[in-house]
Amino acid sequence: LAIPENYKGQWNHYAFTKNASTGEMKIYLNGVLFADQGEEESMVSLMTGTEIDIFKIGTYYDGVSRKFDGYMSDFRLYNYALSYGEVRYVAGQMDDLYVPLSAPEVDLYEDGKVNFKDYAVLANTWLVETLWP
Repeated sequence: LAIPENYKGQWNHYAFTKNASTGEMKIYLNGVLFADQGEEESMVSLMTGTEIDIFKIGTYYDGVSRKFDGYMSDFRLYNYALSYGEVRYVAGQMDDLYVPLSAPEVDLYEDGKVNFKDYAVLANTWLVETLWP
């Protein structure tokens, strides 16, 4: 379970998803799956040990205790359960896409990437006129 001391004083991204067809619910913390529950049990009981009937933001289920003391930057509702990739994107946790090059002839700039620097090397010699004696 989330321990407040681990997250106090820093921004955190929480995503709560529910697939209405299957009843599957998930909680993501900073783009990483934190909890996963089927339709048999309440996700809130997984986190707090208590069933609730009303969704509230910024307070405990009884509306009195455990008031939220902090800032909220963004709150969104979707009409579908976000996928893992969508949650990571919204949380700003996209994985870098890196594919190492195996053919050195495509990396003309020799920096391990194919980009405009390689094009510049190619363009520099593309229209060079070579005269034969």
